[in-house]
Amino acid sequence: FYNGHFLDDPDIGTYGLGPLGVEHVAQKGFVCRGVLLDAVAYRGGQLPIPKANDPADPGIVTDKDVEEMVRREGIAPIAEGDCVFLYTGHGDIWHPTKWATFDSAEKAKRIAQFNSGEPGFGLSACEHLASKKIIMWGSDTWASEAVGKGSAGEGTQPFECHIKMMTKRGIWNLENLDF
Repeated sequence: FYNGHFLDDPDIGTYGLGPLGVEHVAQKGFVCRGVLLDAVAYRGGQLPIPKANDPADPGIVTDKDVEEMVRREGIAPIAEGDCVFLYTGHGDIWHPTKWATFDSAEKAKRIAQFNSGEPGFGLSACEHLASKKIIMWGSDTWASEAVGKGSAGEGTQPFECHIKMMTKRGIWNLENLDF
C-alpha cells in the first residue's frame, strides 16, 4: 500500500508507478514557499551521524529543533503548502565544487563516510511537519531523515520518516540537495 494504491493495481508495477510516477510532477509542479532550516548554523557545525536512537543525539533534528530554527531564522511559522528543506552539512562531504580536487583515495573515503549514515529529521520533526500539511521535504542527505544505529533515527524503525511522510501521507521528498 502506498498513497492509496496497491502493488496489484493494474497501472502499478516494477516498471512504473502509474499515477504516482515522477514524470507526472511537471503536469502540476510545485508552487510553495521554500523554508530552509539551517541546522549547521543552529548547531554550530556539520551535524554528526547519529550514534543513538535518541532525540537527544546531536545528529537528529527534532520537532523542538525545527521550531527553534524557525524562530532563530526569523521566518514565519511553517504552514500548509510549504516545502521544507534541511541543511545538515552532510552533503558537503562531497561538495561538487571541491570533488575534482580529491584523489581517488580521498574520494573513496568520502563516499564511505557519506554512505555510512546521516544526520537529519527525526520522527518527531517529521510528524510535526506532516501535521502542518507541508507538501514537500528534503535535505542535503540521501534520505532527508536521520539514519544511524540500525538504519533508524529517533526511534528504532528504519526509515521511520519515509513511512510516515511518503507512504502514509504522500508528501514528496527531495534528497541530496546542494545548498
